[in-house]
Amino acid sequence: MNYYLNFLNELNEKQREAVLYNEGNLLVLAPAGSGKTKVLTYKIVYLLIEKKISPQNILALTFTNKAAKEMRERVLDILNLKIDISKRSSLTISTFHSFFYKILKENIDLIGFKKNFSIYDENESQELIKKIIEEENIELFDYNIREVYSIISKYKNSYFKIELKSKNIKLIYDKYQQYLKSYNVMDFDDILVYFFNLLNNNKDFFEKISRRFKYILIDEYQDTNILQYNIIKKMCENGAILTCVGDDDQSIYGFRGANYQNVFFLENDFKDLKTIILDTNYRSSNIIIDASLSVINKNRNRKAKSIKSIKYSEEKIVIYESENPQNEAKFVYDIVYENLYKNGIKYKDIAVLYRNNYQSKPIEDLFKFKGVPYKIYGSKSFYDREEIKDILSYLFFLVNPFDEISLLRIINVPKRGIGIKLVEKLNKISKENNLSLIQILRLTEENKRVFDLEENEVIKIYDFYKTIKNYFEKILNLKNIYNVLKELIEDINYIDYLKSRYEEKVFKYKLYNIETLLSSIFISSNNNDYDYEIKTIYDLINKLKFLSSYESNYNDLNKDNEIDDYVNLLTMHSAKGLEFKVVIIVGVEEEIIPSINSINESEIEEERRLFYVAMTRAKEKLYISYNKKRIRYKEEIICEPSEFISYIPEKLIKYDLSDHSPKVSAEDFSKLKNIIK
Repeated sequence: MNYYLNFLNELNEKQREAVLYNEGNLLVLAPAGSGKTKVLTYKIVYLLIEKKISPQNILALTFTNKAAKEMRERVLDILNLKIDISKRSSLTISTFHSFFYKILKENIDLIGFKKNFSIYDENESQELIKKIIEEENIELFDYNIREVYSIISKYKNSYFKIELKSKNIKLIYDKYQQYLKSYNVMDFDDILVYFFNLLNNNKDFFEKISRRFKYILIDEYQDTNILQYNIIKKMCENGAILTCVGDDDQSIYGFRGANYQNVFFLENDFKDLKTIILDTNYRSSNIIIDASLSVINKNRNRKAKSIKSIKYSEEKIVIYESENPQNEAKFVYDIVYENLYKNGIKYKDIAVLYRNNYQSKPIEDLFKFKGVPYKIYGSKSFYDREEIKDILSYLFFLVNPFDEISLLRIINVPKRGIGIKLVEKLNKISKENNLSLIQILRLTEENKRVFDLEENEVIKIYDFYKTIKNYFEKILNLKNIYNVLKELIEDINYIDYLKSRYEEKVFKYKLYNIETLLSSIFISSNNNDYDYEIKTIYDLINKLKFLSSYESNYNDLNKDNEIDDYVNLLTMHSAKGLEFKVVIIVGVEEEIIPSINSINESEIEEERRLFYVAMTRAKEKLYISYNKKRIRYKEEIICEPSEFISYIPEKLIKYDLSDHSPKVSAEDFSKLKNIIK
């Protein structure tokens, strides 16, 4: 009993109440930084040690393998040797999909699959959908393959409560499910569907699950979808005690099907439900907590809650109005060095958050020039994104036709029938005849037969060469580079190529990235960003080559010197669950946060929750910046600060009126030229 009391002493009053409550179903509302993981892990320990519940009767579910692993390790660390190894191994702490998959494997004969069934990932599912569309000669009109996959996924996760968009999509869905069954395959959504079907339709299976799991604990409950909620509810029908830990204010994955209203459904469906609100924040300062609550309190559809911080501070939230994204990047750079090494702050204690990935680009550029170590968290570097690599490869090849690495990337992008086998043939001809690939391409202009290429192969290669050959001269005009690239993108139908491959939201995001790249090139070609001169297209290419190759070189440098200290660059969505001493939120403007795609009140509220999550990542200092203007496809766009900023009380704000001029020094430029050499 003394051991049990020791770990209880680590909990505050509300946490202890949640851990000890065992009279029925429980909802623990755990605002950011209030110690939800501690409550969940200690609740499991309490059930095992104090209530003598067998480990095999406890089921704890969460959303990521990382979270499940950490929870299990923390529980076993607290338990130490208090339960034997055999009992510890029967404790189930898992993700939803992993747990249901394991149970289905044990009962696969009940759903008509063979024991060696497999799971299709998203890419494999989309390939199957593509096959069906081609076989059935289906016209999709306004949808692409990714969107069809997304519609089918949402249809399953709603447990068929929403309607499919059209007869064609219904046909694709029916064929898709037939193929999956004939292939002895499930997709990830099927795992939930088949498990729920068994619970509902097989009495013996339901009784077996009910007898085994007497206590069910759900982590990050606000992220559950409709199907997951119905599974949880069904599993509790025979008296299993449910504990849900989460926070409706941190529900930010509506686009994946997460339903924050599941918090309210609990109250309707579990009449004995007790709700405990954790009201102490251990992460952020009182200023940050008060400011973030002022924002989230504007949401109408939420559980009212108050929270106090144990960390008193007089550090107000800094707001900065920037002229443009380049100016904003310099602001970020200055803030990094203003805080660096003060009170033990390192690079890794600082995070830069943004709503969309393309917003990182000016910050990445300046960090590279200034030698600031950074890491893109949960996303690719701007220059490592597919569409950016594609367009830059076209540019690099046109300026230098002997750049065969760039040529090999673009020769079949968009797809034009020059596949791997034909490329291998070209490389063989090049090597055997001591010719560059561009020389071989030029030969196709005059000859129907080139070496041992078939006539249809020559035609495909010539069609590519014919498309781009006029750009070799055009591209050399530095002042017209923006227009030439835009014309090239249209000429090769690159936008249609992207649209055919990605669902609407991803497609729009990729368009933003292309727009950001072209705007950046326009700025550089007119000498408007940094104070070194770009006189020729070759100056611009050298700059872009440096920027696009820097990250891989820098990663090698990190590896050699075991450097693990870097500024974190990440989206607001990627930041959930993380915390940093210093947080800088950039681009807090209307049509960015809240997103231009957020139309109805429910979508606006999710955007407000997203901003709340971003604010509460900060432990000690929070900076927020917005731009007065941006350049978008050569046009200057006037920006407005997000309405979310106006919710923060003036008494909690300090305005940064300093000059953060986005200039690169002669020393910086000298370093750049040396690196390029």
